[in-house]
Amino acid sequence: MTTDSTRDVRTDFPSGPLSGLRILDLGTFLAGPWALGILADQGAEVIKVEVPGTGDIVRYFGSERNGIGGLFHSINRGKKSIAVNVKDPRGLEIVRALARDCDVLLHNYRPGVAERLGLAYADIEKINPQIVYLHVTGFGEIGPYSHKRAYDAIIQAFSGYSMSMLNEQDEPANSYHIVADKVTALTASQAICTALLARERGAGGQEVRLSMADSCLQFLWVDAQGTVGFLEPGAIEKTMPMQRGLTPMKFKNGWAHVQPVSDAEFASYCRTFGIEIAEDPRLNSIAGRNQHPEEVQKVLDRIETMATEMNIDQAIAALEAGDVPCAKAQNMAELADHPQAKVMQSFVESNHPIAGRMREPRSAARFTGTPNISPRSSAELGRDTDEILEGLGMGDQVEALRADNVIQ
Repeated sequence: MTTDSTRDVRTDFPSGPLSGLRILDLGTFLAGPWALGILADQGAEVIKVEVPGTGDIVRYFGSERNGIGGLFHSINRGKKSIAVNVKDPRGLEIVRALARDCDVLLHNYRPGVAERLGLAYADIEKINPQIVYLHVTGFGEIGPYSHKRAYDAIIQAFSGYSMSMLNEQDEPANSYHIVADKVTALTASQAICTALLARERGAGGQEVRLSMADSCLQFLWVDAQGTVGFLEPGAIEKTMPMQRGLTPMKFKNGWAHVQPVSDAEFASYCRTFGIEIAEDPRLNSIAGRNQHPEEVQKVLDRIETMATEMNIDQAIAALEAGDVPCAKAQNMAELADHPQAKVMQSFVESNHPIAGRMREPRSAARFTGTPNISPRSSAELGRDTDEILEGLGMGDQVEALRADNVIQ
């Protein structure tokens, strides 16, 4: 993709809305690489640079088949893989040559590492002033925690996420999932596209700095801020309706979440279980329920007791008929077979050359004018090294570079 801000606007997008973009991925694990995996799903050409021998450590996490990890595949599907030792001057020159012709470069080195390698923004800007350069850190590039190691659970604790998950004993807890990394990845993908749009409007290239801590803070603050955001006295603490302590309801043969919020929903919820509250001012309005929580709890206890004797599918059908927000708790296999997921084509099947047939979610956003391409396979380590070097005019050096363990 040319970086001339005055170029004609493209009207053909044969391979997704981001076709023509070229991105260099120097990231590891999830926060950086999944951001670019999202963009690869949308048509961008993403070249993933990995360490010869081991590659990205995330290759070895999670479920796998024939040596292909499901986690790695989901993060890196559709990317090319080149294995290069960037600590060798010849390897560094390969990466710099790639950066010279890319629209975006992303890395999540700790502060100071890119500078020591010669891959800092100041270095890359000299050879490609139009590049969008994204640096993902744990806590930020400055400050007392800037060099502190950061993993998902650490960021959850630091950002307030763990304390926002207090259980009934007021003990903090972390999400079972790598939420800090994933929130950062989503924020990064949005930031990249914003910087590209700014470049398109004549702003030129720029460095974008993003920390996992800031990403999680922004994500969490909206509904977890409490009264902290009000700096003047007199703020009143109000719990978000039915959030803290909200747990699935047990039925005779399964579990479901039921979340009536409005007055009409709560009345219909009670009516489904044979309880009429229309004439009870303590229960028929949110104001009344806020003033009489003990009466609300009595009703909820009655409903939960009745639910244990009910068939979950019949109960869900009755709740849906009354327009009560509800959903059966499902595992991934059940979700893939659900009629709604099938109608939406939420899952697609592909053939991985090593792992075999695979099922995975399609890209969540659906573009009507520039459709995404179907998910492509993740690459085995160094699969595209030779092809990429050929494209750089270095095909005659491949044998020597491999013999010296500069590439794989």
